Amino acid sequence: LNILQKGHAAIVEALANHNIEIGIFSRDMVSPILDYRDFTSVELVLTFSQDHPFNGLEKVSPNMLEGQKLILSKVSNRVPGYIQQWIVANDAKPELVYYKVIPPECSRLAWQGKGLALVPRRIAGERFAPLDPPIKCDLVVGWNKREMPTREMMTLVDYICGLGSSEEA
Repeated sequence: LNILQKGHAAIVEALANHNIEIGIFSRDMVSPILDYRDFTSVELVLTFSQDHPFNGLEKVSPNMLEGQKLILSKVSNRVPGYIQQWIVANDAKPELVYYKVIPPECSRLAWQGKGLALVPRRIAGERFAPLDPPIKCDLVVGWNKREMPTREMMTLVDYICGLGSSEEA
């Protein structure tokens, strides 16, 4: 079993090109050539530097993001759908800043004072604040429809999806 950590768009592209057999990615990136099963839903929080004004806040509202630099990974060259939908629905006006890093590295940049990063709570570190209303990313386990999945592959999919419904995920 080889583990490859990439952005959602890179995983979907690798599945489409038959470079990987199974991938975990955002449901909003499912394409007609992919099949999938629901995995889990992840709430994103804002993480930031120690001296950021949000440090110590219980929640951050959309209007508080006006003019704030929001760090995004340039890996996919687009704002993920679930973030874009939240920004539009809540009339948030952050300044989007792209860095050529994989998404988890956005946290490190935020901790260095380069802006705010949206990350799952488990990788947010000590300084974070939930958004109100929250941003949720629904993750799926997907594979290419054009290839008949093997029994072993589907056993792995079942196992992964079972983790998403437990507290271990």
